[in-house]
Formats: sequence, structure tokens, C-alpha cells
Amino acid sequence: MSAWLGLVILVVAAIALVLRADGGNIAGMEQTDFANIVTGLVLLVFIGGGAFMSYRGEGKKALKDIAIWLAILLALITAYSFRFEFEAVARRVAGELMPGIASSSYRDGSGRTVVEIRKSNNGHFVTRVRVNGAPVEMLVDTGASSVVLTTQDAERAGIDTSKLNYSIPVSTANGRAMVAMVRLRAISLGDISARNVQAHIASPGSLSQSLLGMSFLGRLRSYEVKNDVLILRR
Repeated sequence: MSAWLGLVILVVAAIALVLRADGGNIAGMEQTDFANIVTGLVLLVFIGGGAFMSYRGEGKKALKDIAIWLAILLALITAYSFRFEFEAVARRVAGELMPGIASSSYRDGSGRTVVEIRKSNNGHFVTRVRVNGAPVEMLVDTGASSVVLTTQDAERAGIDTSKLNYSIPVSTANGRAMVAMVRLRAISLGDISARNVQAHIASPGSLSQSLLGMSFLGRLRSYEVKNDVLILRR
């Protein structure tokens, strides 16, 4: 029965399209929209007809299966609607399990980019940054006037350290070090990025941890610490 009904619908639709071959509307709709609706209706007839035949005489089972599919559909719609909230929760949980990574990166109500970093077990804020596209673990240091990279991290970021002149003395949270000045193509932390960033490369062996200093942090709109979370806003 469903096959005959679907065939009738197709024939009627074909006649309507032939009669309106000049490009006019059909039942107030564009021809493309009309064809899409007819296609969907035919599919619904075939699928619905097949389902009806398979559940003939089993009304309770049909109602049970319909309820299950509606529940699944509702769950999928709900998950999609709250996808951004679920992502924030997942990153927050990851931040608790692995302190020091960017636990969340999102846009606030004003459309500004926000990155949150949870305090590490050693009491410092250590995070994973991409320097010239290369992953580097850095200590956030508001007392450092610029970004400072160890020799190893600089080489990982594609800098030829053999040609650098380590002639600039600087003071950091780790003590004094001799550094060379460079310009980094880009630094990215979560969804916050900065290009053409001034930085220093520490002489070999003089620094154990790369520092994310003010040449990057100073480009932010603000940063603050709240409940052991460093909040950066761009």
C-alpha cells in the first residue's frame, strides 16, 4: 500500500513540475523547495509504511520503540544545545586532573576571548603554549619584562641559537641570566594569540623553565588570579 501511495505522490509531483516548466511557483513554493518536500514526503511514506507493517498487531511494542527513539532524539538535541557548556566542563575536569594546562578557553558575554589556567602543584601557573607553532611548556611570570625561552625551547621553535649573542643581563624569578633578544613570529595560548612578540633566549644552562612574561601578557586586556585560577582576557 505504501509503495502505491509513494508512486502516486511522485506521479502527481512530476505532472506539477512539467506544467510549471516555465519556472513558476507550485503551491506558493519555489520548484526546488517543492521537489525537496515531495522527496521527503515519499521517503516518509516508504519508511512509515514499512514500520507500520512490521508493527502490525503489536501496538504496545510500537509505542515503546517510538518512546525510546523520541528519548534518544531529545537527548541528542539537548547535548547539541549545551555543547559549549559540556566543552567547558570537560576542560575544567582536565584542569583538575592535569593542573597547568589551559582548563578552559571561551568567549565571555562581551565576545572577548578568555583563557583560564589552574595553579600547578608547585604553586605556580605553568601552561602549554605554542611558540612559532611548536609546543612549549612555560611558567607564567608577571615579573619578567618579556618572554624568555630556554635554549632547547628556542630550538624547538625553529630558532638557530648558535648565531645568537647572549649579551643582555636580565633578572627573572629563577635568578639572573644572560640572554639574546629575538622576535617571535607568533605565540598562542588556548584561543589567545599574539604575533611579532619580543622575546629573549637564555644562554645555555642558565634557565630551567621558559617564562611567559610581559611582552605577551602586556597585550592582554586583563589578567587576574581567582580561586587558584589565572584568568586571562584578550
